Amino acid sequence: MFSLSSIQGKMVAAIGLTILLILTALGLTLNVVSNINKSFDSYRDINAKRVEALNTMYGQGLLGGMASRNKIFNPSLTQPEQVINSTNKNFDEAFAFYAQSSREIGIDLTEELGFIGDKWTLVKQARLDIFQLSHTGRPDDAAQVLVVTEQPAFNPLRRKLDELLAREAELVVEARAVVQE
Repeated sequence: MFSLSSIQGKMVAAIGLTILLILTALGLTLNVVSNINKSFDSYRDINAKRVEALNTMYGQGLLGGMASRNKIFNPSLTQPEQVINSTNKNFDEAFAFYAQSSREIGIDLTEELGFIGDKWTLVKQARLDIFQLSHTGRPDDAAQVLVVTEQPAFNPLRRKLDELLAREAELVVEARAVVQE
C-alpha cells in the first residue's frame, strides 16, 4: 500500500512523526503544569498551614501576656481569665499541629520543638499563677512572677518562633526555585 520510497509514503510518515512529536510535547507540558499545580497545592495544604500555626503561637503568646499584665494592673478584671485559657488552648493546638506536620514532611525540629515546649510550659504555668495571685489580691507577687518567670521564658520562645518563621520562608523560596526549574 504505502511505501516509504514513494512520495505519498514519505508524506504520511512525516505527518505521523509530526503528530507524534506534538503529542509528546503536549504530554510533557501537561506533566510540568501538573507538577507545578501539585507544588502549589503542597504549599497551600502544608506550608501555609505551618506558617499559620507559627503565627498563631506567636500571636496567642503575645495576647496571653497582655491579658496577664492587664490582670496585674487591674485585678478586678474578669476577661483575662478567659483570654489566658483561650490563648493557652490555641497555642497548644497550633504547637501540636506544627510538631506533627514537621514529622510528616520529614523535618527534624526536635531541638527547637523541645525548647519551645519547655519554655511554653513555664510561661503557661506562670500566667496561671499571675492570674491566681492577682485574683487573690496579691498583685505585687503576681508582678514578681511576671518579671522573674513569665517574661524571661517568653522572650526566648518568641525569638525561636521568629527563627522558625524565617526557616519556613526559606522553605517557600526553595519550593519556588524547584517549581521554576
